[in-house]
Amino acid sequence: MKLADPANIAKKAVLLLDSKSRQRILDFIRNQQNADGGFRGRMQASDLYYTLFGLNSLMALGAAPPAERMREYLLSIEASALDLIHLHCLIRCLESLPASRASEKHCSRARSRLMGYRSPMGGFTMTRHGEVASIYATFLAVHALRKRSTIQQARRGVRHCLEKRRTADGAFADQPGLTTGTTTVTAAAVILMSAFQEDIPASVRTWLAAQQHQGGGFRATPGAPIPDLLSTSAALSALSALDAPLDSYITPTLNFIETVWHEEGGFTASLADTVPDCEYTFYGLLSLGHLADCHNDRK
Repeated sequence: MKLADPANIAKKAVLLLDSKSRQRILDFIRNQQNADGGFRGRMQASDLYYTLFGLNSLMALGAAPPAERMREYLLSIEASALDLIHLHCLIRCLESLPASRASEKHCSRARSRLMGYRSPMGGFTMTRHGEVASIYATFLAVHALRKRSTIQQARRGVRHCLEKRRTADGAFADQPGLTTGTTTVTAAAVILMSAFQEDIPASVRTWLAAQQHQGGGFRATPGAPIPDLLSTSAALSALSALDAPLDSYITPTLNFIETVWHEEGGFTASLADTVPDCEYTFYGLLSLGHLADCHNDRK
């Protein structure tokens, strides 16, 4: 199974950042970390979801995370109380830190819990012991379990799930019967199909390219009035998985990324957002990472 790690792609962002810009983003990320080792989101308390993005952003910028402090925070979180999204976050965080017996034991419990979200048809669901696989849930589970042979059991479910979630406009949505696709779900579908070496309809690439906003960046849906950073990073990830040339996206996308780069050093979701956080800062770095190789090849 071929599956690119977003954290590794984001590391290429430094190729497009001068030292001052890198330090500015790094200072922002470090300021989001609490004394208990976790990272905060829009509230002051540490949040496991944002901790994954904070950790990945530090590593993308070449900064070593405070491993022991973060490990204490992660080990304090009980896997049995987590949903699929947060199990994904816990596993990815623990695997990113230096190995320890306590970490591996805790991670093993989280993986076992995550397998409870597997659909009988293969793939994974958003609800524990659910019946119908979700593209988004399967995408998260595959990333969390990518090093485990059990993930091959998801392949049949991925095919079945995707067949039911094609939209009339040639994309994908995470509910059957919809006429309009969404960029994030379509991107997840592309990455899953690529990872499992499934045939990807040509219409999907055309649909993704059409979501580029005239001002740069990508929209969440065809009718969205403005682009956003999540959709932009997702679209670039999918286009990269399709081996699509990104040359034509470089300048407008860099211009868009500049508009959502906050004076505090972090990135916001879109022009309609004024509060930067770890999540969107990582999406900014991931977008830059996808553009970096192509940008430097043109020099």
